[in-house]
Amino acid sequence: YFFIITSTTITSDNGEFSAAVVYGGDVELGVQSFILYNRDHEIIYRKEMLHVHTFFISNPGSVFALNEYELHFYHQDGEEIYLQNLEYPNGFGFSGDNSFFLASDKRGIFAYSNAGDLIREFRPGRLFAGMRQGRRVAIISADTLFLYDDGILKDTKILPTPYARRMAFSDDSRSLIIEAPGGMEALRVHVDEEFDSE
Repeated sequence: YFFIITSTTITSDNGEFSAAVVYGGDVELGVQSFILYNRDHEIIYRKEMLHVHTFFISNPGSVFALNEYELHFYHQDGEEIYLQNLEYPNGFGFSGDNSFFLASDKRGIFAYSNAGDLIREFRPGRLFAGMRQGRRVAIISADTLFLYDDGILKDTKILPTPYARRMAFSDDSRSLIIEAPGGMEALRVHVDEEFDSE
């Protein structure tokens, strides 16, 4: 009879919050404990025997957590809220400026505020990036780039390859850097003035 225990540490982008996650089990690993700490390594809250296994900590200290079927949210005090079912999930992460969280499955891409509120829904896509509290979002589906501003589709562009690996907005969000495979240089898509207006 074997019982495996392993642990990992997760940190928010700004370094203000961290979590110790302990996984354990015999046949299938589950989360035995999740402990959220502040910058001074003081415990904010502790959760045990969770059915979620992947965690993302926002800069304000809220947490998005998921398994293969569900997305959950933990407020800064540890209160848990169920957000949505997941159907064939394919990507999760914060926007480049950490102002919102993006969750992608076969139905679409869902943007959540760091308070756990659904702020936008977008078309499905393989890759995505966002900035400015959900105002600016880019999605790649096959070889097409879709650019959204304030939830409205502003532009589409056909890419020279359907095999882009990653993309991210520049810090000023005026251009999008798309990394293609095979040692190709990153493609830089400049955003037009209408799309860039505040």
